[in-house]
Amino acid sequence: MKIDFSEITKQLKKFTKQQRKCILDAIEDGIDPTPFADTKFTSDQMDEIRWGIESKVDIGKYSKAKFDSDTMVTIREALGRGVDVTPYIKGNPDWKNIHMYALMLENGKDPTPFVKSDFDFTDAVFDECEDAIKEGLDLSPFSLVSELDLEQFWIAIEGIRLGLDIRPMMNDGFVEWDMLEILKGLKDGLDVSVYADPHFNSDQMEEMRLWLKYGLDLSPHLEKLRRYDDEEFINIDVFGELKEERLRQMAEKGIVAVTEEPEEPEPVIPIKVKKSKKKKKKKK
Repeated sequence: MKIDFSEITKQLKKFTKQQRKCILDAIEDGIDPTPFADTKFTSDQMDEIRWGIESKVDIGKYSKAKFDSDTMVTIREALGRGVDVTPYIKGNPDWKNIHMYALMLENGKDPTPFVKSDFDFTDAVFDECEDAIKEGLDLSPFSLVSELDLEQFWIAIEGIRLGLDIRPMMNDGFVEWDMLEILKGLKDGLDVSVYADPHFNSDQMEEMRLWLKYGLDLSPHLEKLRRYDDEEFINIDVFGELKEERLRQMAEKGIVAVTEEPEEPEPVIPIKVKKSKKKKKKKK
């Protein structure tokens, strides 16, 4: 039965050249363009809705003008794999985040912590996060920060692989060297909350960690250590004195310092060099 598209064709003048092409191409192929024959959609959005019709997914899940074409293709492809990610889309997240939500659902992980956070799956760690989710790792602690660079990612992943609670290192105020000191403490089973504080730099964290590692009582010094100068900087002299006191106590107790691993962020597995992934639209 031939469908009458005369009403749509009468209104073609109000569409741009690219929009008209999308509509006429659909009619020529026997596809009803009614769901996307609307000036609120760009030609790219029209294409995504058309391809959803062709692949028989529920276009009502994403045929909304607020979704750009990259978001539409991400939702459409997830629907094609049997995953409805739309309940987890709040506000206007980037398509990269939506892609990760879908991937988590496919791998039995709950994306809710990320929906409620500001974490951004940037190009710097996009491929690595994708691989980690497929590996079955729980990346939910990442939702406590806004982003991670590649070095920070590998330090965090090492902790996750070791089964450690890496939440103490998830703070936007930490650089990779700070995170490494916290990871070392976690590996040794120390109470890292004593020094996992953005007011401390990595050298200061290291000194406090060594007190804990060698079983020395740091508590008498904590009040002095937490007196921030201008609420940002710790008096360096205090830490110089702290180191001297630690070495004195270690000598008195006959504690021999253990040679530690090089203080350099090193991933458990080699860093893979990949180009940033750009989303490409697919017809089916």
